[in-house]
Amino acid sequence: MPTLATFRLLGKHLIGALSGIYIAAFVARMIGWLWPSARLTAFIIASLFFVISELCITLRELRKGPQSTGSIILDFLPFLLLGGGVSLFLGRLASQWFGSDWGGIVVFYGVYFCIIMAIAGVKYTVQDRNLQEDLKHPRESDPAEDQKKSRKYMHPYI
Repeated sequence: MPTLATFRLLGKHLIGALSGIYIAAFVARMIGWLWPSARLTAFIIASLFFVISELCITLRELRKGPQSTGSIILDFLPFLLLGGGVSLFLGRLASQWFGSDWGGIVVFYGVYFCIIMAIAGVKYTVQDRNLQEDLKHPRESDPAEDQKKSRKYMHPYI
């Protein structure tokens, strides 16, 4: 049953998300002075960054327990979006200064690097969560049963 504290928390984070959209509009306006055709893209990327960040914080505070894997993935999504946006901006500058081929290369490697870093961050966080859980609740192990399980999955000719 939702309580007053829950609605207060949701209201606080809704104000945070709306403030983020306002900041995104300001950022888009600043980028629009440098690169007018990128104003809408900058607004979308920056507003998604702020809204998803607030959503992550809200879910973490409402859950009050260990994070699920989906929640951990959602935590890394704003940085993936921001890195993709920065890669697009740097690719635009590279294509303007060095030619169109270099811009595509910069965008590709920038987005690739952001995806790899987000996957590595999610993998590290999930493995750390699982390790902490295993250290809290160790299971009993029987060496004979472990050997029997490992033989079950071995190929007979190896």
